[in-house]
Amino acid sequence: MNEITRWAQALRRAASGLERKAEQAVDRVGRGALRDAELYAPVGATGNLRRGLRLRRDGHRAVITSSEYYSAFQEYGTSQMAPNPFIDPAAREWGPRLVLEVERLRDGIERDL
Repeated sequence: MNEITRWAQALRRAASGLERKAEQAVDRVGRGALRDAELYAPVGATGNLRRGLRLRRDGHRAVITSSEYYSAFQEYGTSQMAPNPFIDPAAREWGPRLVLEVERLRDGIERDL
């Protein structure tokens, strides 16, 4: 077995399960961002905005959505109301954490080679 063949086999072993590990990382970061968005969300008389927040994964992206039509008004403001962002601060906080998760995956692959 030559060096290239050994390296190719090591690369295949290192990459096995990478898709699952990446999905788990996106899920962990997404859940953290959702928790923070729920904490930051303004709570009116009903609490529907906070309770209406959901996390869905779109490929390798975590997306926080809201079932409440007025969530965009809160997040971005209107001509009559200043913004009261809750999703953007959570995304800004958790985005760098996703980068760290990806770097950990990369480091694990490098160790396995």
